[in-house]
Amino acid sequence: MVNMNLKTIILSVIFFYPSTTYSQDSIVFLHLRLKNDTITLIKSTIRPGVLKQPRMGNDPTGIVFEVMSQRDSLLFKNNLKDPSILHVEYEDPNDPTRLLSKKILKNDVEFTVRIPYKKEMHRVYFYRTSFIPSSSKTHQVNKSIIGEADLLLNGER
Repeated sequence: MVNMNLKTIILSVIFFYPSTTYSQDSIVFLHLRLKNDTITLIKSTIRPGVLKQPRMGNDPTGIVFEVMSQRDSLLFKNNLKDPSILHVEYEDPNDPTRLLSKKILKNDVEFTVRIPYKKEMHRVYFYRTSFIPSSSKTHQVNKSIIGEADLLLNGER
């Protein structure tokens, strides 16, 4: 009887325990929260698929994220528009033929980023970037850290 129970437990672990091996053709979805200028990881999931080629724009302002290995090698880097800034357009009350624009700053937003799965990935860092005024023609970018998280990808977090 004990032997049968042991077999049942072993089979249950094999069939129902989340797999810790993922295909290199997988995407990691990071569900994040930006509150009080700090990013925290809410949940991470891995799904089959291939991420489209990242398009880091020429405008380095916004948020940059870097995925690092345990040995601090850069594995992936991308940027996104700041999700806490909502750009809206509305009709000018004094001239209905003209549109006005406005930025609305939100203090608490949730958003998702996608990164290609790599078995070496260990940690992700988030930076807010902005231009530093300069008298020269070259632009300098200020980069300040606003969050970091371990990528514990032995199953869904």
